[in-house]
Amino acid sequence: MDPDEQSKSLFESLHSLRNVLADKNVIQIIHPGAVWNASFTWHPPASQETVSNIEAALGKKLPKDFALFLVNVSDGVVLYYDIKYGQWGYRIFGSSEIIEKQAEWEKFLGDLWVESFTAIGEIIDENHPIIFNSKVISPDKLSQQLIEGNPLDPIVYWKKMAISFHEWVDHLITAQGAKFWDWK
Repeated sequence: MDPDEQSKSLFESLHSLRNVLADKNVIQIIHPGAVWNASFTWHPPASQETVSNIEAALGKKLPKDFALFLVNVSDGVVLYYDIKYGQWGYRIFGSSEIIEKQAEWEKFLGDLWVESFTAIGEIIDENHPIIFNSKVISPDKLSQQLIEGNPLDPIVYWKKMAISFHEWVDHLITAQGAKFWDWK
């Protein structure tokens, strides 16, 4: 399967969401007890050369699904940003910031940082990084486990967000931006 077709398959729900959003990039979200407007910010895709340069600077390969996302979908994105209060959403780093943000999170987390981590985003207004853990590979071998880092907790209490980046995106869309990994 060529990379473009693989990207379409892995991120089918994301492509469908973008089609629904059209040029407005805003959607009304309905959660129990709350109705709010969420915005989305997309960037032009990165080149494969740019992704290779990021990997060289990090000294490790990015998971295949995440690299496909950067090259075929968006070079960084903001998902489910709360327009009214700015207190919600997810920011996935693009090629222009991933190296800098990786260093910032590594320094900020200090002793909590593990070599197998790669910070690829943040939960807006919570100061929690979205991290790949290369010690846990997805069953399809295309990704790594995503975890939500919490600087106030030991790593053993950090929450598993999904087994892969593409699974996380798919479930996030189904949950209308809610932190489904917190659901009981």
